[in-house]
Amino acid sequence: MPRRSKITAIILTLNEEKNIADCLKSVKWVDEIVVVDSGSTDKTIEIAKEYTDKIYYHKFESDFSKQRNFAITKAKGEWILFLDADETLPKGSEEKIKELIANTPSRSPCLPAGRHSGHLEGETIEGFWFPRRNYINKARYLKHGLFYPDWQLRLLRYTKGLQFIGSIHEQPDISHDKTQKVKDVEIFHNSSRTKYDSFFSFYRLFPFIKADGQKLASSSTSTTQIFLSSFSTFFLELWWNLVRRQGHKDGWPGIRGTLIWALYKELSVIYALVSRIIKR
Repeated sequence: MPRRSKITAIILTLNEEKNIADCLKSVKWVDEIVVVDSGSTDKTIEIAKEYTDKIYYHKFESDFSKQRNFAITKAKGEWILFLDADETLPKGSEEKIKELIANTPSRSPCLPAGRHSGHLEGETIEGFWFPRRNYINKARYLKHGLFYPDWQLRLLRYTKGLQFIGSIHEQPDISHDKTQKVKDVEIFHNSSRTKYDSFFSFYRLFPFIKADGQKLASSSTSTTQIFLSSFSTFFLELWWNLVRRQGHKDGWPGIRGTLIWALYKELSVIYALVSRIIKR
């Protein structure tokens, strides 16, 4: 019988009193829950204490990777499950995740790496991607286009050098060749107050526009290419996500979300272009 590995769940919080109980309740079966808060002034901490005593404060410095990396230093599990405070795991996830880990070969430096489309002999997997359902209300989630399956790399094997990179679009610094997509473990996301649910919430995308724009401006992409992209990005994003990926099938919520996404991508390119021009 495979040895059972310990699992730590990590959740970052800031004024999440409306969501945190459901989130923590959905992962109460793990061996350890670590909550890293960046200064909540509501009842988030009070609620979290009902589920764990491992609650830490870490000042947010406009860098989500720093928050996650701090949390990793507090985790003792051999596997780490990352959830956002407005996400939950549905019933049945415990058994599926434990079985997934039990059937994953132990890490060994002698084993060759490979592309993981399944549990192949001699391979070692460092992380698992789960599809995420983005709910617009308690009963309905977006099933097409940009918003599903919305793969998230959330279950990671702990290693000494495990860390996240990227201040906003943070991702673990591991090779995707050592990860695997798992369709039958889903994340449920309460997206009723996200940056894609209303044109009035578009302001939440400003930090992302700046971060993506700065990244593109500092890349090796030529100014001419960025200039040309500024005329096409918006329309290409709409065509790809509404037509090719059939986002229109989700009705107005799907169309609205895709419009906001396309505008965000377009403004990121314009930000990069302006940055290049100013530096000249």
